[in-house]
Amino acid sequence: VDTDNVSILGNTVGKNQCGICLSSPLSSGIDDGQVNDSQVIGNTVFDTDVFDGIALTGNNNEVRLNTITNSDRAAIFLQGDNNSVRTNNINEALIGVLEATGSEGNVIVENHFVNTPTPVQGPAGKAERTAVRRVEGGSIVPFR
Repeated sequence: VDTDNVSILGNTVGKNQCGICLSSPLSSGIDDGQVNDSQVIGNTVFDTDVFDGIALTGNNNEVRLNTITNSDRAAIFLQGDNNSVRTNNINEALIGVLEATGSEGNVIVENHFVNTPTPVQGPAGKAERTAVRRVEGGSIVPFR
């Protein structure tokens, strides 16, 4: 079974511990738990209790045009390199995009955040992102 090149497109998922989770079980013997070169596009994820709306473990993945509402931890969790997270609508998450320690080269831009206290949380010491936007009082402003 190949765990790379997965496409998850146009689904609606809700009321679970992790809405869309892309990772390969370590026990499968296939690889190191990563899913690479995959895409998560145009999905609606809501009411994720405990963990994340969308969770990715791997490299060169794309997450775009998703609507994620009410995630207990992060709307989007990234662990890996060179992933693209753009033009997602995120509402009611403790953290909008959570990037794990050791992740490098991820592009996180043009996402819209509402009722999300921490739009993007990267690893400690990583440069702050200013290309991320959030909504305040109906208008979009640069995140600082």
